[in-house]
Amino acid sequence: MIDNLLADFFKIRKTPFFLLHLLIPLLGIFIFFSYQVIAQHSGNLMMISFCQVLSLVYPIVAAWLTNIVINQEIEAGGGFFLLSARSRSSALLSKLFYLLIGGLLACFIAVFGYHLLNFLLVASYQFSFFQVGQLFLFVFGCSIFQYFLHMSLCLKLGEHVSFGVAALEFLLAALMMTSLGEILWIVVSSAWGMRLIRLMGTDFTGDVLLKFIPFPLIILLILVITVLMGVILFAIMRSWEGRTNEE
Repeated sequence: MIDNLLADFFKIRKTPFFLLHLLIPLLGIFIFFSYQVIAQHSGNLMMISFCQVLSLVYPIVAAWLTNIVINQEIEAGGGFFLLSARSRSSALLSKLFYLLIGGLLACFIAVFGYHLLNFLLVASYQFSFFQVGQLFLFVFGCSIFQYFLHMSLCLKLGEHVSFGVAALEFLLAALMMTSLGEILWIVVSSAWGMRLIRLMGTDFTGDVLLKFIPFPLIILLILVITVLMGVILFAIMRSWEGRTNEE
């Protein structure tokens, strides 16, 4: 496992992978806070909106970063090093380690960086560190499914399919924020983070789904679906013989 981690580090450092995990959250903070100052919106409202937008774009970001990692292997003899790895599970875990740790740190920078700016510069801002921690957990926790999904798609079908699915997820997540998604959002993974953040912003009231499913059960359901996607990913990796379509 250590050998895989070291090998992947040397591979990934030659790509924009690490730089993107720093630039994307900083750019997001700059754009949103600039808009907040110009439009003079409430810091509390913008904190909720900022985290919702993070969740909205996460499928595209996850697809982008996952494809950087996987395409490196595909370009090296059609995935020869993955196909010939002594332990494919270990090789996959190594790549997931960098994706998830990178995503965790990037999400932390984005959420807590935006919180810090509001805390220091906006007098009416009221979010506590604990509340922002909940927002952070909602954004990142719900994004783990996206990494599993898009790694599976990239391995089997390639980057075009992965980005196509990410675009569809983006549109569905936006649709699930309307009245059409009051109950259906639980089956649309890209809408999980946005809806959970919305629930927090309204003190867990006003969502039709909560009339049928208790909030802890919703969290458990999301966790179970995410774990199942992870199991599917490892099953795909164990039987993987290269992409089924050539780009």
